[in-house]
Amino acid sequence: MERRKEPRLKANQPVIVSSVGLMPMPPISGRTLDMSGSGLQLRLPNPIPCGSPVKVEAEHMVMMGEVTRCQYDVEGGYIVSLMVLESAPSSRTAS
Repeated sequence: MERRKEPRLKANQPVIVSSVGLMPMPPISGRTLDMSGSGLQLRLPNPIPCGSPVKVEAEHMVMMGEVTRCQYDVEGGYIVSLMVLESAPSSRTAS
């Protein structure tokens, strides 16, 4: 039985990342690497500038956050770390 108060994302789950600030960007498909109490780490094909506010949509939840770190990954793409500011359940399916 799940006893957590907030839903959690599994590692390697597909997500869609969208800009919510003044710097518009097309939605980016990526995957989760890990999640802690207030943080989220993603693998994305494109970089996102630090400080950017973003929305992350997954299969069963949506999160609002701010990019705290973005670095090139030697395996290709970028590792993006977010500070999660809000999260809520969602019925949207990420691809």
